[in-house]
Amino acid sequence: MHWLLLWRKSCEIELWLDLQKNIRATVLSATRATAPPITGRRSGSWGPAGFTGSASVPSVNKFLAGRRAEQSAVRFLQSQGYRVLDRNVRARFGEIDVVARDGATLCFVEVKARSSLRFGWPEESVNFSKRQKLLKLAAWYLKSRRPTGHSSVRFDVLSLLNGHDGPARIRLIKGAFEA
Repeated sequence: MHWLLLWRKSCEIELWLDLQKNIRATVLSATRATAPPITGRRSGSWGPAGFTGSASVPSVNKFLAGRRAEQSAVRFLQSQGYRVLDRNVRARFGEIDVVARDGATLCFVEVKARSSLRFGWPEESVNFSKRQKLLKLAAWYLKSRRPTGHSSVRFDVLSLLNGHDGPARIRLIKGAFEA
């Protein structure tokens, strides 16, 4: 009886790994200009509403919404005179959304987006632990990348509220917190 449970668990793990592979393929193809159909057992189709037919649709939509929010944030920062140096800088302990230069100031920008105010304003989610993580990431970035030409460092938060009734509301909070 024990071997039967182990075999069943291994089948579940195999199905889960297959699903994860299809999620990655969906996300990668969704970020390309033209999305080829996904092959395999859990394939779907591309239509006017995006990719349909997979159990991973909510996670893909969330990923794509975050990607669009970051693209909007970068365009907004550039319109405000920022020079974007890096996007989505990953370290083993986190990610910096945007690294930009505002004059002689090196800015680490955290992008937060929400579709409604149901859980509060987007910038309210940058809590103490997130600020500590951003400080650690900034120290790592300065040590590993050694950017030149900046006289100071600042932490900004860019808040996007994507309402269904019109364009997104964008708020940039310069110097949102101190190091």
